Amino acid sequence: MFIKNYLPFLDEPYQNLFRLQMMAINQLNERIRHDEPLVEFAEQVSDTTNLIDMNAMAKLARAENIPVGRNRLYSWLKGKGVLMANNLPYQTFIDCGYFAVKESVFETPTMTKTYQQTFVTGKGQLFIIGLLRKYYGKEMS
Repeated sequence: MFIKNYLPFLDEPYQNLFRLQMMAINQLNERIRHDEPLVEFAEQVSDTTNLIDMNAMAKLARAENIPVGRNRLYSWLKGKGVLMANNLPYQTFIDCGYFAVKESVFETPTMTKTYQQTFVTGKGQLFIIGLLRKYYGKEMS
């Protein structure tokens, strides 16, 4: 209808080309409508300033049907070169915004110690789940 009303002067091949373009645009718009809830979730998770610890990250992976617990997750991330031997992320991954390291103080009656703990950001959650899906998707196939 659009072509007949607004582009009647076009030759038949150009009208067909225009129809194909409109069909492609409609399909892409439908895909956008379909993916909208997923995009909103991804934006919320990646924008969050709340941090989760590795135990909670392992539970998220379990919710995604990825068979990994906290210790196995630490070990797996070390093997992939994301975490160092002391369970702290390499600076590259901190700079990317995937992890945050918090330093805390532990006091006993005889001494005071500081320790560092690794936390995962919203962006890091998407990163780790993506890596795990790739790895376990290949392994389970």
